Amino acid sequence: MQAPSVASRSGMDVADLFWSTPNLIAVFDADDRLVHANDAFRETYFADPDETPSWRQIMRDNYRCSRGALIDADDIEAWLTAAEARRGTVPFRAFEAEMTDGRLFWITETVDPQGSLLLFASEITTLKAPGRRLREERDVARRASWTDELTGIANRRYVLKTLKEWQSQQIGEKAYGDHIVALLDIDHFKGVNDSYGHDAGDTVLVRFCRTVVEGIRLQDLFGRMGGEEFLLFLPGCTTDAAVARIEELQREVRTLRFPDAPRYRCTFSAGLCQMQPDQSLDQLINLADRRLYTAKENGRNRVIA
Repeated sequence: MQAPSVASRSGMDVADLFWSTPNLIAVFDADDRLVHANDAFRETYFADPDETPSWRQIMRDNYRCSRGALIDADDIEAWLTAAEARRGTVPFRAFEAEMTDGRLFWITETVDPQGSLLLFASEITTLKAPGRRLREERDVARRASWTDELTGIANRRYVLKTLKEWQSQQIGEKAYGDHIVALLDIDHFKGVNDSYGHDAGDTVLVRFCRTVVEGIRLQDLFGRMGGEEFLLFLPGCTTDAAVARIEELQREVRTLRFPDAPRYRCTFSAGLCQMQPDQSLDQLINLADRRLYTAKENGRNRVIA
């Protein structure tokens, strides 16, 4: 005999609990678009009931209208790039978030293997006041230690730390799956600095990073390894799919125009490899680097797998 469901045994309707709880509940898909949310979430973040906005759109609208999430930033696009670069890249995280109306929430985000993100938030306005300033300062310092100062995306330290932790969690998994490590390098970047100056070069780096962050999935990890070289980790992705996605990013990057470097047309080369359970992270990165070098030697603006 099939066991009765929790709802039938208790007389509760789980759907009713979902809609009536004062806690905030939301589900975002792998493209970071809101697909399910209860009334409490939509009312707090001013997301219309009939819409499925992206997380980026929700935050941008909150900032523009000074409502919902309290975003302390002079440049909303820079803030979004920095936030999205880490959002969804670990299976679980928890943090405090303040609203413009003064409410404080404890938020947890859980990401499943397919890249969907479950958000659950409880109000802690009265419970967590003591020591809040110290926690904020601690969190700011932690984010700074993991963030590339110029571009706002993850730095080399955060990327390597996150990948090593991810690899260690896969040990013993029966189905390791398809996971891709790619190194990206902006083509002819030295010429930008030489011809137009380092400020123009900085603009190219920032615009490049924003374009990539907007074009990758929620669970993908993107960070700056140094100079004009970047690492992109695509979990749950075949080699063919990764090549297609990176080539799409190349098309997006080629549309960028830079007033301070009017003759420069941004392209990038990429070398990628599939993760293997018996390979160290250093071995994977070295292999991707060799393939990146091959892409550069064969004319740039191409992907070698």
